[in-house]
Amino acid sequence: MTGGIAGGETASPGTVLVVEDEESIADVLAIALRYHRFEVMIAGTVREALTLAEHTRPDVALLDVMLPDGDGRALGRQL
Repeated sequence: MTGGIAGGETASPGTVLVVEDEESIADVLAIALRYHRFEVMIAGTVREALTLAEHTRPDVALLDVMLPDGDGRALGRQL
């Protein structure tokens, strides 16, 4: 066996925090990431993203720039 875990499954390559207030866009991103076996957390606001990141530190974040309660670039600096 090379690079897998029991049952032939492969380990998740990491956790991605998707911060997007447009639900349809967040859903498409999550589907694509999950297809590639990433763990995905979705937040629609800066506040929600910070709360999620407190509980589970993401490996990477995909950030919308214009969010209802703040700027995605500023959120990236906070994370």
